[in-house]
Amino acid sequence: MLILALALAATPAAAQAPLPLCRQARPMPVREQAEGRARKLGELPPAEAYLTVMRTENGCIKPVLVREERNRRP
Repeated sequence: MLILALALAATPAAAQAPLPLCRQARPMPVREQAEGRARKLGELPPAEAYLTVMRTENGCIKPVLVREERNRRP
């Protein structure tokens, strides 16, 4: 039993890899525009739809993109 305890104490601990740098989800300021006005949806750029799930990749939170492009309805 003593030999086992000495063997465990003598083995070096495995070096842990540093944690990855993640972009954390937090509120971000928007750029200032001159004034807001009503616009038709056809004048606006296409939107990106995100699912409401939190997926982690290498310990970092990644939002899930549903699809990038949407077709216009006739």
